[in-house]
Amino acid sequence: MRAHCTKSRTAVRSGIIFALAISLLFMVLLGPAAAIDLQDPKFQAISVSPSAGSPGSAISVSVTASDDVGIGGGVVGFESPSTGIVRYVFLDYAGANLAGSFVVDRYDTPGVWKPVYIEIVDTSSNIFAATGDEVDLSAGNITISNPSPDSAAPTFTSLDIPNTQTNPGGKVSLSIKAADSESGLASAQVLWSNAWNSLQAFLLYNPKTGRLEADLYIPIDQSTGT
Repeated sequence: MRAHCTKSRTAVRSGIIFALAISLLFMVLLGPAAAIDLQDPKFQAISVSPSAGSPGSAISVSVTASDDVGIGGGVVGFESPSTGIVRYVFLDYAGANLAGSFVVDRYDTPGVWKPVYIEIVDTSSNIFAATGDEVDLSAGNITISNPSPDSAAPTFTSLDIPNTQTNPGGKVSLSIKAADSESGLASAQVLWSNAWNSLQAFLLYNPKTGRLEADLYIPIDQSTGT
């Protein structure tokens, strides 16, 4: 009887060992389930160096942030004190912080350029986004001095559309004649709307023609009408 009991215990032990071996094999083959990262990065601080400059000055922008997986990149938008134009500075992760830079332009408006928007992305594509009203970005203020800024708006002459009729899925060519005597033309934006929806086009300056140009592609589900 004792021998029989010993044999039974041995068999049970062998079965347990076999089951554990199979479980370990599956764990090795399948690996641990990867945790899903749903946490946004956390903004900590912003700094600029130097905090004042003039045309030609290089301004470095640094942002510290934390994330439970890893920081990917970011962007900070600085608003002109008088024109309301926002300059976006893209940031790369440099191991300890996010870093980027820009050069003060010849025609930048003098005064305090304030960071009004910040966006931080982690390696799982989670995004932290906030305005200067939502988080304190005042440490990123930049004072720009410029004795000869471009304060004159471009002069619009005409919007030319050779083919004013098209169908959903079609293309409309756009061309704007304008002039700027100081910094020159760069881009334009045109918005069309009716009672149902709207269309928006961004035109870029073509130095070969001296005009702002773009092709507007009409969505296939666009409603008909004027």
